[in-house]
Amino acid sequence: MPQLDKIFQQVNVPCKDNGSEFLVSDKLDAVAHLLANSRYSLKYSGALSRIYSSADYDGSPIVLISVHVDDVYNTYFLRDLGQGLWQGTFDNSLSAACVLHEMLGEHLPANVWVALTGDEEVHSNGAKEVCEILTADGINIAQVVVTEVTHAGWQDQCAFVVENDRNMSLGKGWEMLGLLSEHRFAYLHDAEPDESEIYAGAGLSVLTLSIPVEGDMHSDEGCCVRQELLPTYCEVLRNLVNLFAEIAEEE
Repeated sequence: MPQLDKIFQQVNVPCKDNGSEFLVSDKLDAVAHLLANSRYSLKYSGALSRIYSSADYDGSPIVLISVHVDDVYNTYFLRDLGQGLWQGTFDNSLSAACVLHEMLGEHLPANVWVALTGDEEVHSNGAKEVCEILTADGINIAQVVVTEVTHAGWQDQCAFVVENDRNMSLGKGWEMLGLLSEHRFAYLHDAEPDESEIYAGAGLSVLTLSIPVEGDMHSDEGCCVRQELLPTYCEVLRNLVNLFAEIAEEE
């Protein structure tokens, strides 16, 4: 399995859309290449989304990881600054690389699907399309986990931030907090808007799991991330999704 930095370098390439369809699909092509020999295959292909599922899926309620792949950059790079810091164009290739790392490592249950979406930077039409596609096909979505980067939690050296949780049952929330309590993290019930708003509006249980960064995340000069904390983010993503998948099986 490729290391996280190698995966990131492959997916840290352009992906552009016009709000209706993808115009530049380099990142989507890179993901398809990385997953070519994995147990994941393309389940649905929309104008503004791609949805991957596992060959082992048995028809049970799913946990959906939603990763936006559109970007606003003109250049793309990764630079090791030393002292555990990376600088680069991370929005949103960094969380995409973390999700792919877990997929390629076969760390996710069979009822976890992954959606790659466009237009998040404007109207989140990609997430709307995912809801429409899965609803039309009668797919039972038990939980959505949106992955992102955020400015929250940076000053406190948090490995991750839980944001924009909506429509979650109290029992599921307590189980989640029990899982996360051993880590340093930040929690923002009302954070900057992201795709979680679309999934919440569709009545789905959703939260955003974000990676703290410093600097202008939309700038071609890039922003900074604590590379040394990324393994913790991947671990938490893995454990959280596994927890939700287990709960989904029991419901």
